[in-house]
Amino acid sequence: NVSKWLEANKLSLHLGKTESILFGSKSHLKKTDKMEIVCNGNEIKAMESVKYLGARLDQELSGNEMGLSVIKRVNKCLKFLYRKADYFSTKERKMLCQSLCQPHFDYACNVWYRSMGKGLKNKLQTAQNKLIRYVLQYDSRQHLEYDDFVKVKYLSVEKRVDYLNICMMYKIYHGEAPSYMCNLARVTHNHATRNSTMSFIVPQVKSQGLKSFSYNGIKLWNSIPSYIRKICSKEDFKFKCKKHMFNLMRLENQSEFTV
Repeated sequence: NVSKWLEANKLSLHLGKTESILFGSKSHLKKTDKMEIVCNGNEIKAMESVKYLGARLDQELSGNEMGLSVIKRVNKCLKFLYRKADYFSTKERKMLCQSLCQPHFDYACNVWYRSMGKGLKNKLQTAQNKLIRYVLQYDSRQHLEYDDFVKVKYLSVEKRVDYLNICMMYKIYHGEAPSYMCNLARVTHNHATRNSTMSFIVPQVKSQGLKSFSYNGIKLWNSIPSYIRKICSKEDFKFKCKKHMFNLMRLENQSEFTV
């Protein structure tokens, strides 16, 4: 049907580059036969993972493929930077890490990060720790403390994802996000309350829904102090929000992010 529609509109489907993928839980996928699609006499190759807009999507939407890809890219980039380390100052090393490595952690992280297992999340944090040791010229085995993250102004991987979630919620709250994301329901009351219109209703979800942006984004937004949510200036909001995330890292007493 897609092929016929394209032909009717004087477009074409490149069957040589077309792939198919079936999404589902591990148990359902085991019970399902391999999906076979034939179009104009050509079989569409069924894949276990596909690349879409730069992100790797696997059949279970676990985020593992993307996480492994990020670790591989960061380690490859860091290997190159170490070969040129003597030419750069601390400021230049940080700038290079931010421009060449950090985007890999950030790209589409709202989609893939929360679905990964704890083991892979720890490996991602280890990859970020390597960047911090490179910037600060530490030995490869030196233990990192909270103050080291503050020196380079890096949030841990998990807190960075939370921070980006909250920044997206800020755009949704102020109507700056795409229209399909701005339909989240806000809390309303019959009587006036100070924060009656500043919170969103947390959706009732189960299983995979607990890892979704619509659930976690709302929970994170509702959890930040009201004085931060009231800030209208985007730059001021980001500054106060990042400071708040650093405070949370400090309270966690370096138990998770200094592996």
